[in-house]
Amino acid sequence: TLDGSVLLQSSLSFMESPKGVILNESCLSYKYTQYGEGRHRLVSNTSNFLQNLYIFDGLKARGIPLTLKASLPRGNYSILFEFQSDSMNGSYAQIDDVKIADGRCPNYTVSCNVDEFFCQNIMWNGDVFDICLPNVTKCNGHVDCTDGRDELDC
Repeated sequence: TLDGSVLLQSSLSFMESPKGVILNESCLSYKYTQYGEGRHRLVSNTSNFLQNLYIFDGLKARGIPLTLKASLPRGNYSILFEFQSDSMNGSYAQIDDVKIADGRCPNYTVSCNVDEFFCQNIMWNGDVFDICLPNVTKCNGHVDCTDGRDELDC
């Protein structure tokens, strides 16, 4: 897009980073915005051996930008950002502001910005993945966190 973000749109679409060497365990962070129904998967690709880093499956989103983070192990690989939708209603996803920082993401948790709040939202393979949602989605009458914490104490 003109603002530098990448749109993933179709029944199956992906964006792959150039292959690179991660010398130390690192933390990948990026903004993810999904419109409509779909599945988002983050995958490492080592010589065509694909390993899931995490999956958001069955997510129904309304265009709320999420701050996502995943720990990256040491190694030589590329990263795949994948979006898949079975619906024909024009679902798509947007990826922006991709960053890698030294060190493991602490317990797959997220440090939210001042204009965001913490939402423990996704569970996969026994691990809980946390996200940050914009403050405007808190107490808006729509449950955005699976545990409903965004609509408590309103």
